[in-house]
Amino acid sequence: MTEILNGKVIGFIDKDPYKVVINIGITRGVKVGMPFIIYYEGEKVIDPDTKEELGKLEYIKAKVKVSQVAEKYSILESNEFEVDQYPSFIKQIANAYKDKETTFNFSKK
Repeated sequence: MTEILNGKVIGFIDKDPYKVVINIGITRGVKVGMPFIIYYEGEKVIDPDTKEELGKLEYIKAKVKVSQVAEKYSILESNEFEVDQYPSFIKQIANAYKDKETTFNFSKK
């Protein structure tokens, strides 16, 4: 079974805008090179017959890897996007980061 680690984007590296900082690190089992998925939760998925809530849609923003890890935080960078796609990736994350109602979750692949 895949272990899931949840965390939040807490900032960006000023000198390298292509990296994000998250609020989990060594104490939660994060290691350099570990792959993560950045996603946000969307609307609820409801079974039309039983009306049971099946979960929430997950919108993937990026696939990233840990480049640096500290005791209680980590730095992630994209391992999937081309260089010319970074600005839109960072813009999407930055806009959501400014909107405190949006939460990003990180799950090990």
